[in-house]
Amino acid sequence: AADGTPGAPAAAAGVRRPADAPGRTVVFVVDRDSLKPGNEQAMLRATAVVFDGLAPADATGLQGVPVGGVELTREHTRVRAALPMMTGTRPREVNIRDKTVSWEEALAFERRGTQVMNEVFYRECPQRRAEPTCPDDLRIQAQEFLQIGRAQVRSTLNTLGDLVDRLAPIRGPKHIILLSGGLGFDPELLAEFNRFADKATAAQVMIYAVHLDQPDFDAADSRSVASPFGGRTLAAGLDTITGMTGGTVFKSAGSAAGVFERISDQIIQRRVEDLLNPQLKWEGNSNGSSKGDLPGPNRSESQTPDLSHQIPVGMRVVTVRLDDPTLAQVSSVAPGDKVDL
Repeated sequence: AADGTPGAPAAAAGVRRPADAPGRTVVFVVDRDSLKPGNEQAMLRATAVVFDGLAPADATGLQGVPVGGVELTREHTRVRAALPMMTGTRPREVNIRDKTVSWEEALAFERRGTQVMNEVFYRECPQRRAEPTCPDDLRIQAQEFLQIGRAQVRSTLNTLGDLVDRLAPIRGPKHIILLSGGLGFDPELLAEFNRFADKATAAQVMIYAVHLDQPDFDAADSRSVASPFGGRTLAAGLDTITGMTGGTVFKSAGSAAGVFERISDQIIQRRVEDLLNPQLKWEGNSNGSSKGDLPGPNRSESQTPDLSHQIPVGMRVVTVRLDDPTLAQVSSVAPGDKVDL
């Protein structure tokens, strides 16, 4: 439903642009299964700064993964109110074993990487004589970990791909802000990442990914645990998504207030570039409407030109300092990235 309730079906599946909206399109995507419930609320509330920078003509939407959402609308308050309801739903534990295996370690088991496997055996099976089945249990656990993790990645990419398909006909600047607790990557998933990147590039969608750094620690068990759904070590998938599409990935802890300020600044800057370049006009038909847009009343040729072809190709990784979240440092910038979108 469009009310943003967590249990509602993904209303954004019917995403439609308001008929006379010439402005930007900003869609929030919350990967709920990757987020641990509890400390994600501060991040969701911090998204308010993005709405403060939007114009009345801009359209916003919300897509929850796997469920929940709000269709594209100019009523920004609807999306703003629904975001805090997108609570984290990451499963506490995916098996009953008391061992932990990370994504990279599970890959090493699959590839029969002897050195890493022996390190895991030494760490997780300190008393092999008392636990003779421990090594075999770890092999099974590693296999299950990758099966669940890869299914999670494919589900997230499919949801993002469907959203990009629905945004493709819309003209003007389009932005997706992905809020995630982490996303895995390995060569077996490369084809899925490539398909999504092709869609995003063709649709000219700018992607910002915010990786919320949540401790891989289970307070109930007083031990560190690894989850195939998300975690601080599962950054490679988000890096790959933004790297393939010319987007930006932000890594942050806490409220991520500084991160959303930077995202808002980049979205606003693109709007300023639109206004400073009125000679870049819409390519439309005789009634003033653009291909892919529903015709709107009194559309001016100078309204919201399509600058999406100027999206740079490259990846930027931004790290926010925990002692001062308003300070964000760009740790890497791809060559030729001249425009800070």
